Amino acid sequence: MVEAYAAAELPPGDVIPARWLAQHIHDATARGIVAAVTDLIRHRGEVKDRYLPTVRNLAGTLQISPATVAKAWRVLGEAGLISTNGSQGTRVVGEEPPGHRLESVIGGLPMQLDLMSPSPDPELLPDIEPHLAAVMSSDVLGDFNKYGGDMLVAPLAEYARRTWPFDPGMIVPCGGCYDGVLLLLDVLARPGTRVAVESPTAAPVLDQLEYLRCEIVPVPADGEGMIPSALAEAGDVEVVVIQSRFSSPDGHTMTADRAGELAGILRKRPTVPVVIESDPAPLLAAGPGVSLGNWLPDRVVLVRGWNKSHGPDLRVALIGGAPGIVQLARRRRAMGSVWTSRLLQGTLSLMLADDGVARTVAAAAGEYRQRRAALARELSRLEIDTYGTEGFSLWVGVQDEHTALRVLRAYGISAAGGSAFTQLPARQHHLRIATTQLPVHHAAEVALAVREAATASRAVALR
Repeated sequence: MVEAYAAAELPPGDVIPARWLAQHIHDATARGIVAAVTDLIRHRGEVKDRYLPTVRNLAGTLQISPATVAKAWRVLGEAGLISTNGSQGTRVVGEEPPGHRLESVIGGLPMQLDLMSPSPDPELLPDIEPHLAAVMSSDVLGDFNKYGGDMLVAPLAEYARRTWPFDPGMIVPCGGCYDGVLLLLDVLARPGTRVAVESPTAAPVLDQLEYLRCEIVPVPADGEGMIPSALAEAGDVEVVVIQSRFSSPDGHTMTADRAGELAGILRKRPTVPVVIESDPAPLLAAGPGVSLGNWLPDRVVLVRGWNKSHGPDLRVALIGGAPGIVQLARRRRAMGSVWTSRLLQGTLSLMLADDGVARTVAAAAGEYRQRRAALARELSRLEIDTYGTEGFSLWVGVQDEHTALRVLRAYGISAAGGSAFTQLPARQHHLRIATTQLPVHHAAEVALAVREAATASRAVALR
């Protein structure tokens, strides 16, 4: 009879019966209860939005101390899986699926003005077609039909070694800048690994770290990147993830002085952590690339990509740095896609060597800077401060994220909520406002809408 009850569907009603829940708990410790309830949330969708039995009810059914159940409820609450609302009881909230941060910022309802997606303007990209055609008749590919040949085409390798900000002991290709960063995290991090990240940082990085069940250590950033004193206070970490320039979402640019300070802090640790740096658009950035690899060459790996400047389908990036770490990424890739298309690598190498393409990319970089600066200037006139000097977006402080987004929607403007980019407590809410598609002549009117959104409180919005 008990087995039949355990296998049965969840009985109807607002409250999950204590007896039904107890049959799914095979270890009546706090840890066992947490594991059982988490498993039900993930695999039994019908428990979502239902109320859990009271602590005393479940404890009596399991014949354990109410303190044990209370401890399990507390752990589940801290994980965001359940929510307690006083006399109304404890409700199953559910679990955000992997990638929920990225999904929240890559686009939603069609709007009149899309300031949510910081994607390149197609009108500013160089023409890829002649280089795709030329690569087949060039000698840059070698024997690209041969399995087991060179994974990295020679001209691209030569370009990388000539332009890398430090001596890369080893270079391997991957399928894009984020692909390279996530690949490195996959081979370096395990559940519980302490990983320091800038706050704010790119949403896919936080998604990956949550998926890997790492301990995320957010380190506040300013216009020059990670704040050294905050990194020092972060304690021992095993991995540090840094955006050196053209960063998302705030547009900071790491200076040589700042890089040296950060390297000095990390060098004093008993075990120097591995540093993963990303440089997603080196040819759109205004200044030279700076890397901690000049101070910590045996612990730094840099990922560089060009699809933002040369075309979204050129999914080619390079991972270069400490050979032992790069080799881990290469071995992991050998279990899957093995190599990045040498046709795409060859096409990119021809474009990087083309003077006409270089002029087109330089013009695009100038236009992107003008669009970003125009909105930043108008916001500054309205006493709304931003920081960072380049990138595809602005990081704007607001009183309440959700209210601000609703106000902008009323104006036909979409933006991304800042909570997707940070794990620090929300002392101040933010929005990420993309500027790549924003015409300069619209900057003033957009700034007025942003000011209204930034200063609107939740109370005003609910009137």
